[in-house]
Amino acid sequence: MRGIVPVLVVATVAFGCGGGPDKQAPSKADYIALGDVICKNHQSRREDLESQTLGLGPLSSEGKAHQVADLLRMQSDNLTAETQELAALQQPPADAGTVESILSLDRAKASLTDDWAKAYDDLDTAEMRRLQIRIGVATAKARDRARAYGFKVCGQD
Repeated sequence: MRGIVPVLVVATVAFGCGGGPDKQAPSKADYIALGDVICKNHQSRREDLESQTLGLGPLSSEGKAHQVADLLRMQSDNLTAETQELAALQQPPADAGTVESILSLDRAKASLTDDWAKAYDDLDTAEMRRLQIRIGVATAKARDRARAYGFKVCGQD
């Protein structure tokens, strides 16, 4: 038991207790690597939701439209969780503005996706199309900013 204590003390000193003044900001490469892991996890959830949506086939009934709305809400929740996890990472201080611009677009996409779900619930085809276009524009902007920053997975919708 005595041999375990020094290891725990060394681990605590090496990794820190979090949030203290001695905590070093990550490098841009480290931040990107951690962010891409988060995005990869959420990408698999997104792909599963997209697969479920495609599995519904053509929207031939009000019931299917509501099912799509439910899947869109799940996608919005997934994107919100991804954005919160990315925002919780310590960012390189010099890159905070750039990272926030990417996260802000992702927050907008989540909100638009919630609106899109409502349009499906309301069976409002004009609103569905309008929101699909707005989401496409926000997705393209987020993808371009994420790629320009150096992300490999984040922004790849």
